[in-house]
Amino acid sequence: RELANAHFRFPHNPPATKEAYYYRSLFAEHFPLDACAECVPGGKSVACSTPEALAWDAAFQGMADPSGRAVKGVHAHAY
Repeated sequence: RELANAHFRFPHNPPATKEAYYYRSLFAEHFPLDACAECVPGGKSVACSTPEALAWDAAFQGMADPSGRAVKGVHAHAY
């Protein structure tokens, strides 16, 4: 339910996953001003990289997941 309404709580670059919502909530507790969130680049990424990393490999295109689980052979429980 919180994730479905994330765009109300976080109108700038709203989180798309539960994990992202959790981290964004932690960030907002420590840095409550809108200007703080506006300083952080957004966009889809894979394994905590930049959006440009999605172009490196066609396999990354369908798994825009910032966690390390998105990279096979690195995480014990990769997808």
